Amino acid sequence: MKGPPALAAAVCFTCPRTMKGPPALAAAVCFTCPRTMKGPPALAAAVCFTCPRTMKGPPALAAAVCFTCPRTMKGPPALAAAVCFTCPRTMKGLPALLLLLCCTALLCSAAPAVGPVTCREDGGAAAARMAAHHIDENHDHGYKFKLSEIKGSKVEQVHGGCKIQLQLDLMETTCHNINPMHFEDCVIRDVTDWEVMANCSVSMSVRSGDARVTNYHCDTRKVLTHREMAGICPDCSHLISLHDPDGMKSVKEAVQIVNGNTNNQNYFILKDVGRIVIGSILGSNLFYAAAIALVESHCPMGSSILPEVCRPLCPDRARHAFCHSTYLISKGLDSVQCDYYPPKNSTALGDGEQEPICSPGDAVRLPPPPAVCYCRRPQEERPLHSFHCQGSDAEIHPICPWPRPKEKCICYRL
Repeated sequence: MKGPPALAAAVCFTCPRTMKGPPALAAAVCFTCPRTMKGPPALAAAVCFTCPRTMKGPPALAAAVCFTCPRTMKGPPALAAAVCFTCPRTMKGLPALLLLLCCTALLCSAAPAVGPVTCREDGGAAAARMAAHHIDENHDHGYKFKLSEIKGSKVEQVHGGCKIQLQLDLMETTCHNINPMHFEDCVIRDVTDWEVMANCSVSMSVRSGDARVTNYHCDTRKVLTHREMAGICPDCSHLISLHDPDGMKSVKEAVQIVNGNTNNQNYFILKDVGRIVIGSILGSNLFYAAAIALVESHCPMGSSILPEVCRPLCPDRARHAFCHSTYLISKGLDSVQCDYYPPKNSTALGDGEQEPICSPGDAVRLPPPPAVCYCRRPQEERPLHSFHCQGSDAEIHPICPWPRPKEKCICYRL
């Protein structure tokens, strides 16, 4: 195997109670949870536990799941070990996401459906959860946010229903927007990983039992200032602007490395830059570390077309990649490590059928640079905003207001 073989045995085996095959560590999966069912309790604690950081339940062996893969992620995302290995018996270089989804399906339950929102005074929790879902659906860049606290809930009775005003605190997670994991299952950043908070005012209406979000506005900011972070963690890396020229140089080189991977069918292009930090090793050896989201383009690998001029495939037809790169100022690009996510729509094209062309509303938005989207209201000459909400912190991805004003967006390659 390449990388730590964590959990490899748990996948590369055959259950001795049900199938033929090598029984390596079969008991770890072929058991019955002693808390819920009858059956042999062999190693049940390895699966029948609840992560003490995120849920209620017995914490037995929680560390086996609540850890971070040192090769791919920051923060303790559940089942990270499932991404950090390749099964030596069945495949070469198993795609990270596939295994993550398999293990999640086996060991974790899906997020529960959103409950009904009513006009009762005690219905704030259901309304807040629906609002968080709506924000997640419309937040199309940067990282996913997760509901942290309901700061206020007010219900105003009107004819045929009610109006609900919510004050919510949301926290940024370590899941990028392209990650298919449900936002409620994502992990909130640690304080030393530059926590980001969004204070959101949400308006909702309930008419004849039909609840809808009518608008929201969020104030997104870092929890700690640079001075405060230096006080509690002087050795921590510092966030810098997502448009920093030197940081973007490292990003461009990372994309070139990804497109040198001949295992990919098409070139990948930059969707957005999640974060860029600058740090040092032992007080010297400055480096840039970037987290970037890539989207598959229509250009075949090895074609004469420059990747920089390729257009992205439709969002549901494209593969995506989330990559971490390290760039040493003294030596240049040091490493690039990516997780690949399959397309939502994997239906094969028919004979002679070409990839569909997305409408402007479906187009993948790109940040500046190496591309910038200027959005204008009709009859307006000056740009209303580019990728970021007007006046937002250039080091983070904010939650932009919704609904967005009717506008015309024009994207320029730089």
